[in-house]
Amino acid sequence: MKRTSSLDSSGKARCHWTLVMLCTASLWSFSAIAQDPCTSIPMPSGQNAAEVSGTAPGHGREDDPGIQCYSLAVSRGQPVHVRLMGGENVAITIPDVGDARDEFEFVAKQDRYELHVFQLFPGGGDEAFRIEVRTGGARPGR
Repeated sequence: MKRTSSLDSSGKARCHWTLVMLCTASLWSFSAIAQDPCTSIPMPSGQNAAEVSGTAPGHGREDDPGIQCYSLAVSRGQPVHVRLMGGENVAITIPDVGDARDEFEFVAKQDRYELHVFQLFPGGGDEAFRIEVRTGGARPGR
């Protein structure tokens, strides 16, 4: 039995093009998931504290390049303390924990957190910042 196609050559071309685009989009999606856009905060071996320094660009929070992103690997149930130690117009957001603060204290409910650092009131020049991160029972120095 001979099978006939209901698609003409232009329909086949559109179908082929659609499949190519879907495959390409899925590859981009998987590569975006695999690449962590945040800079990892390394915790020195045997230590429970680290400092992060950087610059928050003056063009602000709503513009992705204006947000500095850091990732912190922790153990569930571990106390976490994050404190902004330098930067007057700088704030930190930790998704699922809190927004636009200069200090956080919480117990980890997941294995990884992102710290988004940005200028609270953008429009000026770039601003340097310094953040202290502690895990475990020790509270950050005051």
